[in-house]
Amino acid sequence: IQFSPSTSTPQVRADLGSGSGTFTIALAEHLSKGSQIIAIDKRRRELANIPTSHAGVQISTQEGDFLTTILPEKLNGVLMANALHYVREKEGFLAGLIKHIGKSAQLLIVEYDTTSSNPWVPYPIPKDELIGLAEGLNVATIEPLGSRQSIYGNREMYALLLSW
Repeated sequence: IQFSPSTSTPQVRADLGSGSGTFTIALAEHLSKGSQIIAIDKRRRELANIPTSHAGVQISTQEGDFLTTILPEKLNGVLMANALHYVREKEGFLAGLIKHIGKSAQLLIVEYDTTSSNPWVPYPIPKDELIGLAEGLNVATIEPLGSRQSIYGNREMYALLLSW
């Protein structure tokens, strides 16, 4: 999956539901030096595994549930990797997130392309459904970044970059 941020200047991004930082680190490798990432997760143990910097990008952690955490005002974008499937009311959540982070921002979503729920993916959102939802929210650009097989079973994962 290839991802290029919208600018080569330093940015501030949030990683919602960051877990132990696997995707936080991957995001840092694609941002300009001097950028910042705020990794948010409700599990303190997972946050402890995230380094304070990577590839010239500063990383801070914040314990909290991304559904209720108040995000900083000045964000250039948000990463939600394997996190949107924990949101029951996706349309309202995404509409609020888009409104909060404002113009010229990006939302990078990585999810399982499935309709089957389980304890780890309680509210799945297949790619076509997320594209339809984004179109309904008047997202200007919906860019599929690719897909790959998950290491957990036979599910495919996809990545979409939403810009407005």
